[in-house]
Amino acid sequence: MRGNNRKQFVIGFMIFFVIIAVTMGKAFIKQEKQAKIEKARYEKMVNEEGKYKLTKDVLEEDHDRYLEDAEEGEKIFKDLITAFAGAMILVLIYMFMNIFDFASIVPVKNKALVKAGALIILGVIVVFSANFFSEIFRVSKKSEGNKNAKYDFYELNVVSTHVETKTTTTGSGSDRRTTRTNYYYLDLEGNKEIKTNQMYYERAKDNPGLYYAGMTEKGALFSLYPATEFELVN
Repeated sequence: MRGNNRKQFVIGFMIFFVIIAVTMGKAFIKQEKQAKIEKARYEKMVNEEGKYKLTKDVLEEDHDRYLEDAEEGEKIFKDLITAFAGAMILVLIYMFMNIFDFASIVPVKNKALVKAGALIILGVIVVFSANFFSEIFRVSKKSEGNKNAKYDFYELNVVSTHVETKTTTTGSGSDRRTTRTNYYYLDLEGNKEIKTNQMYYERAKDNPGLYYAGMTEKGALFSLYPATEFELVN
């Protein structure tokens, strides 16, 4: 492959890398901002005189925010996976083009082997692209299911909380990277558990008891209020 073409591929790859970095940065900033807004809202409720009444209006507000966050999360995920897929396909195309350049200078008896390698890479591109579109479809279908799911306030008897940390290692040598991801859970009566986020985990941590939880019928938790500070109103 000629130098100019190689340079174009490098520039293209860097553009995808920048898109990924910017998207992740914007997602983190928005998440922190939303957490502060939710914390301020919760503290305002708690500071009111007497127990704050959880009405249908509160439920609707919580659910609307949940749908907005889910929609934003879906968009961010699609942007990330699109940029990542674009970068990977660009790398595979680069390898594909180089193999044909290499095939033009190798002895005739080895050309078939080189071309076979090129066809394998082409097959990988096709499979990778198919998996990409399949994942986008799966996420869209899941999001649509969340939007249509019924929801209400449910009583949860939280007995404890716990965190599961999963470690993922990528690369090797000097490029080796280790990523740790925390998953937060509320432990319920009957050895049951429900996945939650860090904010609700910290709200229930070391504070076992009855909670009113905004949840979908599929078990997605989108709000959590302790019965010591809140009263459920039908």
